[in-house]
Amino acid sequence: MIEERALVVSVSLPDAFGKTIATVKTQRESACQSCQLKSGCGQGSLNQMMSGKGVELNVENTFNARQGDVVMLSIPESGLLQAATLMFLFPLLGMIIFALFTSLVFSAGEVMIAVSSLLGLGAGLVFARRSGQSLQGDARFQPSMSGIALTSPVQANCAP
Repeated sequence: MIEERALVVSVSLPDAFGKTIATVKTQRESACQSCQLKSGCGQGSLNQMMSGKGVELNVENTFNARQGDVVMLSIPESGLLQAATLMFLFPLLGMIIFALFTSLVFSAGEVMIAVSSLLGLGAGLVFARRSGQSLQGDARFQPSMSGIALTSPVQANCAP
């Protein structure tokens, strides 16, 4: 299981079955923050632009967390690996297949092959997005609350 901390932004009222949903926000982090070359790297620059943006998720509130609590979210490693493969492999395969098809069938020049490979990349991205949407309800790809890291009063006492 891969775990990440998240801040509980809001908690819904219990539904008919007594379940509550917590809206949590995670902070995007990357290995760039500990890298010595981050100031001269393009990826480091992109991460700096995106650093203020978090990701909000809705998860079942299995630990009765309250607004302001910091909770631990977990996702199975196999699900994360499959999702990453889906998102990276389909666009790459689309690009290669379109380029090969254009090269072999039409005997086209380099410009036409480059254009068709970009079309293949786009088709792969669309296919990956649609495949991801169809797997949205699959439990292997859904984060779950695995514990409470800090409760609201503790977090308030730690604030500067």
